[in-house]
Amino acid sequence: MKVRFDKHGFYHPSFGRIGRGKNKGQWYTLPNVFAERETITVPVMDPTTRPPRKVSEKKIERFKYLPHTAEVLEDKAFVAIKEAAEEDGKDPIKAIQPARASDAEDHLPAGKKTTGKKSAPK
Repeated sequence: MKVRFDKHGFYHPSFGRIGRGKNKGQWYTLPNVFAERETITVPVMDPTTRPPRKVSEKKIERFKYLPHTAEVLEDKAFVAIKEAAEEDGKDPIKAIQPARASDAEDHLPAGKKTTGKKSAPK
C-alpha cells in the first residue's frame, strides 16, 4: 500500500515522523495493517440552534490507522502513474519503506521505551 501525507506528515510509534521536512510529498510503502478500514457512526448536528442539537446520524468509512488527509494508492494505480511519468520523460516516482525505530538504536532495554519520555535515570 502506497501512502503520501499532507504537509503535516504523520507520527507512528514504530516509524517515528514520516512525511515531514525534507520528506514532504514522499510516497511511502506501508504494511497492509494500515489498509484496515472501519465504519463509524457520526452525529449530524444543527448549528443554527443554541445549543446545537443532534438532527440525525450518518455512517462514515475511513482508514483505521491513517489520518483522513493521507493520499492512498493501491499498487496497480501506483504502477500506472509511474509508467505514465516514464512515458512523458519525467523522473518516475518512487516509494520508500520508512525505517523502523528500534530499542537498540535508542540504547534502552526492550519494553522500557515510552513515546515522549526520555530514558530512565541510572
